[in-house]
Amino acid sequence: MASSNTRTLKVTGLGHSISFDMEDTSTVADLQTEISKKTKIPAIYQRLLARGKKFDISNLTLAEAGIEHRTKIILMHSAMYAQEKEGFEVLSKLSEEIDDLHAKKDSTPTNEMSEFITRICCKLDEVDVKGSENLRAQRKELIRKAESMDTNSNDKS
Repeated sequence: MASSNTRTLKVTGLGHSISFDMEDTSTVADLQTEISKKTKIPAIYQRLLARGKKFDISNLTLAEAGIEHRTKIILMHSAMYAQEKEGFEVLSKLSEEIDDLHAKKDSTPTNEMSEFITRICCKLDEVDVKGSENLRAQRKELIRKAESMDTNSNDKS
């Protein structure tokens, strides 16, 4: 049960249905960060609706935005997602490949792991970000994530 200074929120849409508690002083940006953690949809690609209003001012607190305890929030894609959908979906699939590889890290020989990481990094390098800083940043973060698993590259330094 939520205390008087927290709000239990339910977020649905885009194939997701999640609930969590947020402090009254949390901002819309904090809410988007929590949604991103649970759905892997970056805040920039989220459009949030509740009670017929969209919440696009990220520095508003939940109280200021009128988001009350037990508010149901609809998660939709933003206009930015429509522009960057193709690149985002390719990067999402590669992120899943990296996560799968990470799960197999301890049972995969080092030389094979290094080869898999190199292949994924090559695939990431081939993603056309079409000038998008958002996609470029996502790709860069995925390359870092993949390279951090490569024990061979760490041994060479």
